Amino acid sequence: MLSGPVPSILAAQSAQGYWLRPGAGYFPKYQSTVWQIICLNITSPSAAGFLIMALPQVSD
Repeated sequence: MLSGPVPSILAAQSAQGYWLRPGAGYFPKYQSTVWQIICLNITSPSAAGFLIMALPQVSD
C-alpha cells in the first residue's frame, strides 16, 4: 500500500513508536498515538494489529 491514509499515518510515527509525544497517547484528540491506531484499525486492521504488538508498553 503506497497511497492513502495508512502510509501517511505510518510516516508520521516517531522512531520511538509514538505520535506527537511519548506517554499514554490520548491527547491531543485525533492526533495522538491512540487516535492514530484507531484510524489504522479502521483503514487497515492488519497494520493496526501489527503496530499494537510492536509498540512499547507505556504508562502515565
